[in-house]
Amino acid sequence: MARDDDYGVNFCGAHGIEFCPALQAKFAEETPAETFSGEAGEATPVSRVPPLVMDGAGYQSRLLVTNTSAAANRCELRLRGRGLNTYRFANAAGAARDGFVRAELDLPGPGDRIELTSFGRSPFLAHGHAALDCDGPVHARNLLRRVSTAEDTAGGLLGMTAISTVQPARAFRFPVVPRLGRLTLVLGNPAATEASCHATLETTVRDAPEAADHGAGTGARSPIPVPGESKNARNLDTLFELPADFAEGAVNLRCDEEIAAVSLLYAGGSFTALSPVVIVPTAAPAQAAR
Repeated sequence: MARDDDYGVNFCGAHGIEFCPALQAKFAEETPAETFSGEAGEATPVSRVPPLVMDGAGYQSRLLVTNTSAAANRCELRLRGRGLNTYRFANAAGAARDGFVRAELDLPGPGDRIELTSFGRSPFLAHGHAALDCDGPVHARNLLRRVSTAEDTAGGLLGMTAISTVQPARAFRFPVVPRLGRLTLVLGNPAATEASCHATLETTVRDAPEAADHGAGTGARSPIPVPGESKNARNLDTLFELPADFAEGAVNLRCDEEIAAVSLLYAGGSFTALSPVVIVPTAAPAQAAR
């Protein structure tokens, strides 16, 4: 079992992305309370997606799953991503491996918790996301940290943040405030088929609202692909040509399939994870009776 001082993991440089982010704890967001849409007395499975899991090359993940149901609960955990598998995690009470990428979690009572901590010892980086399907409601998040691998400072903590589980959806809105740090979008696809996303950037320049459309205009790129059972991460300044006097704005993301999304904001040697606002499509108004 991992020690208590093994908590967390930071993110810096995965997939060629410079992650040395995060501001204050006040920017961290709590996982929303679970809700059920089934009929009374009907058992409604709960799906949660920790959108970023990393292990190796100085990174370590600790997945925390707490039973918020009033009764016993069981969950299936699936890991998706390059090199990510259950054998990168230490044995934990209540968790049983079911092959390379699956684990069964047994939470026998209200408030019971399982901690799955990756070893973080491999020189090779594994990264992706997790999918968690439970019989009842749970609170789940991934504590991420990065430690130094340099010989003279080996093991020293470089950064840490908490990644809350997110609701898969087709439309999201991310706040953007450049003066607070550099923003990266992390898009995870829990489905087997590829998703395609289109991003638009709303900016305020010298108090004048403007808009930049990702996929059209000078320096624009094609829509953002998110491979099935994998992820894609993009820095905002690689998606758009940002004005030098860009003050603030928002990124609106729309996808043809449901994905799980989170943004990472980094400044200097610190970083934080920010969940986007999920945009729920507005139902067409009913026609008035004649």
